[in-house]
Amino acid sequence: MIEEQEKNLDKTLKDLLSTLKEFKLTIFFIPFIISLFAVFFSLSIPNQYTSETLLFPVEGDSMSDGLLGGAIDLSSIAGIDLKSLSGQRNLSLEGMEIIKSRKFLTDFINKEKILIPLMAANGWDKEKNILKFNSKIYDLSSSKWTRKINGALKPPTDQEAYKRINNIINITKDRQTGFIKLKVKFFSPNITKEWSEKIISYLNESMKLTDVSEAKRMVEFLDEEFSRSRYTEMRRNLASLKESQIKKMMLAEARNEYVFRTIDPPIAPEIKSEPKRSSIVIGSGFLAFSFAFILAYFLRKLGYTEKLNSRYPFFFKLKI
Repeated sequence: MIEEQEKNLDKTLKDLLSTLKEFKLTIFFIPFIISLFAVFFSLSIPNQYTSETLLFPVEGDSMSDGLLGGAIDLSSIAGIDLKSLSGQRNLSLEGMEIIKSRKFLTDFINKEKILIPLMAANGWDKEKNILKFNSKIYDLSSSKWTRKINGALKPPTDQEAYKRINNIINITKDRQTGFIKLKVKFFSPNITKEWSEKIISYLNESMKLTDVSEAKRMVEFLDEEFSRSRYTEMRRNLASLKESQIKKMMLAEARNEYVFRTIDPPIAPEIKSEPKRSSIVIGSGFLAFSFAFILAYFLRKLGYTEKLNSRYPFFFKLKI
């Protein structure tokens, strides 16, 4: 049994070596051509740069933090959000979801007026430090959108802009350490740095304003209820609630970094993150070599041979 397997293995190896010898032009010429195309294709892809920002949640002091103590740390290691399970508000989780939300990103695009570079840029001139624009989408000389859909001019919609910016922004959280990493990818390294800073600033400011406004409304409501109430116990509870809302406002007003504290600020990267041209060329060459070898193997089994010709590099001729 073992001898038979060894014979089959030897036969297979001989077939493969014979295929390599008899169809060497096919096996090496096809990968060479494909790899050459892959080189030109990879060079046609514009460089993109990724700016990274390391953040840490700015959580407010609360009695529940003290009571939960080390349980929160242990639960984070296990990947469990104990604060959310306990009903306590998780500002960092809320902030992460807001950054990925359609409303936040659409408001950010409109506020910073970045729709044109976001949707029409297709490269970056390193020497002049300016973006390159696709004239079929936007004409810089006339400052007009030139994109046509079904023959009609149509500027990008909010949904298209959201889909585009959502593809270049990535925010993740390390469940063990609690650190948060924001990545922004774009053609210009300077723009990736600028947008990263503005996204964090806009998130902190918008959430702060929302919470302060909400707390003020709550204080006004509690004041009205306090003036109406005649019960001492009820007044004591209302006063306690008012105190917590005032504390919330004071903490919010005192913080510039309301949700996330920047540990490592973004920089304009000097090295591109995409495309990985070597991987494209090597991967294409490997796939082409595998395809060519399999093709040659089956052609040999079908009785074809590789013959040179004055008009073509090679062609396959059926053995007679």
